[in-house]
Amino acid sequence: MNRTLFQYAALGIIAAFLAAACGIVVAQIEEPALEETAPAEEGVPGEEGVPGEEGVPGEEGVPGEEGAPGEEAAPAEEAAPEEAPPAEEKPSFIGRAGTFFKKGGPFMYPLLIASLVGLAFILERAWAYKQAALNAVEFINRTRDALLKGGVKAAMAICEEEAYAGRPVANVVKGALLKFDDPVEEIEKTLENSAVLEVGRLEKFLWILATVANVAPIVGFLGTVSGMINSFDKIAQYGLSNPNLVAAGISEALITTASGLTIAMFAQPFYNFYAVIVTRFIREMEASSNVLLETHAEIRKA
Repeated sequence: MNRTLFQYAALGIIAAFLAAACGIVVAQIEEPALEETAPAEEGVPGEEGVPGEEGVPGEEGVPGEEGAPGEEAAPAEEAAPEEAPPAEEKPSFIGRAGTFFKKGGPFMYPLLIASLVGLAFILERAWAYKQAALNAVEFINRTRDALLKGGVKAAMAICEEEAYAGRPVANVVKGALLKFDDPVEEIEKTLENSAVLEVGRLEKFLWILATVANVAPIVGFLGTVSGMINSFDKIAQYGLSNPNLVAAGISEALITTASGLTIAMFAQPFYNFYAVIVTRFIREMEASSNVLLETHAEIRKA
């Protein structure tokens, strides 16, 4: 019970963290665009050349100074050099993600929720399987030796050790030990019932990952259809004179498709990987049950 409560508490913390990250992205979307840089000053009017300074009448040449260069007329003042525009600041990763999200249109919101849910349960299942793992060979060997030498109580003590307590394999063996003095049919039935219960716990939440992997591409394709509909609406209203209006709808279509496929690309491998882990646990439970039944038959013969 305590372990289950801790699982849900950890899942809540993960969900809160992901929700905060989602809020940052959405807030970034709502921020206004960067202000355009002011045009550079080309020059101050009236400074290209001041009238009346090209040459003063009566001063074109003074006797004895005709050869002096540069005194025939004062040159006009040159325009001030243009100032280089300030370098544009590169948007941050969150800013680029927000822009990408905004261009994807309304279907990006369900895709964002699907990605957060998938990530949360990927982490939750990873933690759960880590807690459920044990060295099955070592456990069943110790349990068999304790059962042969010390009886059922000694074997139960092995199952209740901290390294094994609460693990699926240990729970199945422990349930069978409680019926160890009953006929073998009762033990087999107890083993089956315990295994079904533990497999249900191991497969918990895997359906959510499967749903995310299957639904995310469908939502992405729905966004594709929406984007193409918007593009053709713009063509019907304005024609082909403004390609930017059409490009916005096509961009929405491609972004939603890529987002849905990306989510499925991460969710589906984790689902397959966790399904393999569950199969491994089932084999360990079957092997432990067979050893326990063989030990029971050996003790009965003795």
